[in-house]
Amino acid sequence: MRLEEFFKLIENGESERIEFKEKVTKNIAEEIVAFANSLGGYLLIGVKDDKTLVGLNTKELQEAKRFISNCLANIAPPITVKFHEVRINRKSFLIVEVPKSKYICSIGGIAYIRVGTSKRPLSIQETLTLGAEILLFPFDKTPTKIPAKLIWEDALKRYERGLKERNIKVSDIYYHLKKLDVIISKKGRDFLTFGGALIFLENPQEYFPQSYLRVCFEEGYTRISGPLWKIIDKFVEAFFKQEILRYVLKGFRRIDYEMLPARILREGVTNALIHRNYTISSETFVSLESNAIKIKNPGAFPPGVTPEDPHPVARNPLIYELMFNMGYIEKQGAGVKMIFEEARKNPYLDVEYKISPNFTTLLLKFKVELDEVDKKILDALIGPKSSSEIARIVGLSKPAVINRLNRLIDAKLVKRIGSGAKTKYRLTS
Repeated sequence: MRLEEFFKLIENGESERIEFKEKVTKNIAEEIVAFANSLGGYLLIGVKDDKTLVGLNTKELQEAKRFISNCLANIAPPITVKFHEVRINRKSFLIVEVPKSKYICSIGGIAYIRVGTSKRPLSIQETLTLGAEILLFPFDKTPTKIPAKLIWEDALKRYERGLKERNIKVSDIYYHLKKLDVIISKKGRDFLTFGGALIFLENPQEYFPQSYLRVCFEEGYTRISGPLWKIIDKFVEAFFKQEILRYVLKGFRRIDYEMLPARILREGVTNALIHRNYTISSETFVSLESNAIKIKNPGAFPPGVTPEDPHPVARNPLIYELMFNMGYIEKQGAGVKMIFEEARKNPYLDVEYKISPNFTTLLLKFKVELDEVDKKILDALIGPKSSSEIARIVGLSKPAVINRLNRLIDAKLVKRIGSGAKTKYRLTS
């Protein structure tokens, strides 16, 4: 590790990913486990909590490495850490780099997690949540106490229609659903699994309130309920047909669909609902802001998967399979790639994924910020108009209007037609 990197870690201070220790302590294995079960991190040994550099002598350095190596042998499953050494003014500093684990790690049978600048044991609920987060078990295949006879007939018909459109032949639909683990038999009775309930119940939110889609406005929110596929349909229909988009952009009309293609919005919400971590007791959120839309779902990307390289790893394999059969998604990872590809073609939109330990946020940000005068100019351009005509309509001087028109041209919202005295302006098509 270079000195600059070492000093940068110290400058950032203790956090979820950085811990200072003056000396090696007996509980250092717990610290390593906590980092591994969280985001990974760095233990800086030879540094006080107040960032004072005390360092280690040669003997202390070797003993610290030996002690930590012995501790690692007691962690299950094993963790491989990296040791880095830095020397400053004849003093050595040991940096222990702990990777994020693909499994839940424990020491002495206890699993720890990093919270802020400290650690604590995992509760049973947190263990389940983390297990689902790192794909130790498919939570969507866990059985519920909901009788399979409560399957909504409309949901079953919609699923069968999807199978037909996909050219998937099924002779016995109930046998097919049992084979997929939508229905599980216990003591001679048939029950739905969690994933089956989210797709085939008319109102799964009656049992699982975390499965709502909450759409947030400045003045409040609305909740969308129903099976996952129905929530997607309801949201997209409400967003465009009831002109929620106009609320977001506050004044845009004719260029609404150019600024935010329905395909991007639909895919973002679909991914959030299908790939979220349902063991986290939180709804999926869509926040409508003046110049952006945020789609936030509980759970990070699975281990080894990033927005830039979305490998085919399904957190909820049953939900994924059912929604694929219904035609709501294509091959795994293709949706994220499509969002980025569509955004690159769109002059109005920036796309960014923000990932934290428990949430993933898709940020759709509009590049153009318009004031009320800009919106009046756009509204005036029903047909081609000269700058003088626009100036009379909006009540500004001709030079001021031309300045604004040039800015709207740069943003690809307005197009210039002709030249000289015959110059006119119109909306881009």
